[in-house]
Amino acid sequence: MKKLSRRQIILGLGAAGTGSLLAPFISLKGNSASITPSKLPTCIVYPEQTEGPFYFAANLIRKDITEGRPGTLLDLKLRIVNAESCTPIQDAIVDIWSCDAAGEYSGYETVYSPQGEFLEQKGLPKDQQKHANDNRPQFHEEPNNEKKFMRGAQVTNAEGEVEFLTIYPGWYPDRAPHIHIKVYVNDSEVFTSQMYFDEENTDRIYQQEVYSQKKGNRLRNNEDNIFSNIDNSPIVDITEVENGVIGTCTFGVRTG
Repeated sequence: MKKLSRRQIILGLGAAGTGSLLAPFISLKGNSASITPSKLPTCIVYPEQTEGPFYFAANLIRKDITEGRPGTLLDLKLRIVNAESCTPIQDAIVDIWSCDAAGEYSGYETVYSPQGEFLEQKGLPKDQQKHANDNRPQFHEEPNNEKKFMRGAQVTNAEGEVEFLTIYPGWYPDRAPHIHIKVYVNDSEVFTSQMYFDEENTDRIYQQEVYSQKKGNRLRNNEDNIFSNIDNSPIVDITEVENGVIGTCTFGVRTG
């Protein structure tokens, strides 16, 4: 798949153009009438949260980021609005990434115990020269393989909306289930955070074998240091549909 810079994404440049980069969207049956733009949450300003160690710019504009990974399908609908005026922000780039149902991030090596218990993920040491002028955290790790499942970006429409087909994320040690988000406006990174899930929904979805077969105990939101140490962490609103779930969340961002 062709890679474009953020500037090219906005302007629609490149030999193929952005239209040819859009992966076909596998709609959840019956979801088109379930969540309409008017039903998305109104303006809410959430605090920023760390991007964590496993971010890299996949440079893929696509709705479907699953790449065939198993798990409960999540039709994720996000709206980006101005934090001061609550008006939609058009042409913002929304970049999301998460682990898969097994708790694995693409681009990184997963280490398991001899008993099959998930221990950690490992990448390469942070490239200090490459990141000398950006805000990658000190504990950032560089990817050590070419996989890019559960990573992708979309450009907001006139209503400030984007939509992704992903899966309900799994968990890994020391973290509650979450999805990462970055927002760029006019080529500038203006917002970085994480979104979480109601425990009732997670308990129900994690009864499925692809989640329940994982060994160990997941953290709940109130046990997660990042979630619990920041007031008003975003919770994705979940609606069940026939073959998956629809999730919605609105983010108010400051562009100045």
